[in-house]
Amino acid sequence: MDDLKNRVRLGYSRSWVVNKYSVVGLWPSEDVLCAHYWPPGSRILDVGCGAGRTTIPLAREVYQVTGTDLSLPMVRAARSWARGSGIAATWAVVDATDLPFEANSFEGVFFSYNGIELIPGVEGKSRVIQEAWRVLEPGGHFIFTTHALEALNAYAPLRFRRLANYLFSRILRRPSLQMEIGEVIHDTR
Repeated sequence: MDDLKNRVRLGYSRSWVVNKYSVVGLWPSEDVLCAHYWPPGSRILDVGCGAGRTTIPLAREVYQVTGTDLSLPMVRAARSWARGSGIAATWAVVDATDLPFEANSFEGVFFSYNGIELIPGVEGKSRVIQEAWRVLEPGGHFIFTTHALEALNAYAPLRFRRLANYLFSRILRRPSLQMEIGEVIHDTR
C-alpha cells in the first residue's frame, strides 16, 4: 500500500499535473449538494483538495474550509491561488486514510472528483470513509463525487483502455498497479 500511495503522491506532484488541476469551480451538482447539506458558516474538510478547485469556491460561499491533499505541490498551488484571490482557508498535507483531526471536528467532509479512486484497494477506500465519519460531527454530511465508469464523455476511451488493461492483466496473471476496477494509479517510474 505504501508503494502505491507514494506513486500517487509522486504522480500528483508533477508540475504539469498540478497545472492541469489548477482550475477552480464546483460542478453544478456539487454546488447543489453542498448548498443543500451545509449551511453557511459550516466547518468543512475538503479531502483531496488538489490545487483548490473545490476548497476556494467553498470558502467563497462563507464556509470555514480546511483543504487537504497528499501532494505538497498541490497544496502549495491551492494556497497560492487562495492568497491571490483573497480567500481564507486552512491547508494541510494529509493522507486521507489517517486524518490528523479530532473526532467530531467538521460539519461536512467533501472528497471530490477522482480522489477516492486514487486510494489503493478496498481497505484503503474503506479507511477513508471511516476517517470521514470519525471527523464528522453527529448529523454531519459526507459528500463525495467520482467518475462513472460507464459515462460516455470525453474520458470514456481512456477509462475503457484502463478497464481493458486491468482485465487483461488479471486474465494473463500479469502484475498491475490497479488492485481493482476503476482505480487510477499513475506509474511514475
